[in-house]
Amino acid sequence: MMRLILIASLFWCNTALALYSECGEKATAQGYCESSNKVVWCEKQVKHSLVCEKGTLCAWNEVLKAFDCVSVSDECVFDGQQIQLTGTCHEGNSIVRWCDEGKVKSLACALGTVCGWNDSIGMMDCVKNDCLEAPLNGMCVNDNRAVRWCGDGKLLEKQCAEHERCDFDEKTNRWDCQSRESTTPPPPDTDANDGDDISFTPPGNNDLGPPEDNGGNKTSNPGCTSVPRPISKTAVFLLIFAAIALCYRRPKNAGKDVEA
Repeated sequence: MMRLILIASLFWCNTALALYSECGEKATAQGYCESSNKVVWCEKQVKHSLVCEKGTLCAWNEVLKAFDCVSVSDECVFDGQQIQLTGTCHEGNSIVRWCDEGKVKSLACALGTVCGWNDSIGMMDCVKNDCLEAPLNGMCVNDNRAVRWCGDGKLLEKQCAEHERCDFDEKTNRWDCQSRESTTPPPPDTDANDGDDISFTPPGNNDLGPPEDNGGNKTSNPGCTSVPRPISKTAVFLLIFAAIALCYRRPKNAGKDVEA
């Protein structure tokens, strides 16, 4: 008998846990806003959800005393922009504005918080900033192969495709994955001689000058190249002096017939 009671108790506990886990801790009878256009609630231990139609948003319904899809008020406008009942982020996610009975209300976020979605109240709120190092307009990471940014106080990251690289997009004023053709600059022109293999050898002691010009055609010599040095004025003077001295030393009867 005790064994049957124990088995029945275990079965009831498992069934109760299964029903409880289906709804979860957040899905109560009053429900909550999973997003700005989706309501989630629990009814008879069963989890339900409702996607709001166009023109309605998830918000607190004072008549039902629960979260529901309610109509968006057309009278709640700020600076020409319609403000949602669940709130809207402004000025770089530093201010939250929402519509309350046709009037715009605002909340400036304190240091360390940003405008983001708050599940506990089902609307935009000042939430803890988990991505202080990532700017709102994004940043390039992983050797420009991914982009990281801050969205609703959460750190988000997107991997670029194989043909893309992270670069600044002037159209959206943010960093994003773009095609390599529009982001990769052309390689530097390091070969200005159309593929000719030209090497430079520093001049040494055997470099006596350029090769001889044979009719305008350059010639190359695998060995050392010798170029005659120009004759100095001193050498010319010595040659002239030697020639004059040689003339004076010539015999007096030079050029005459000598009798035998």
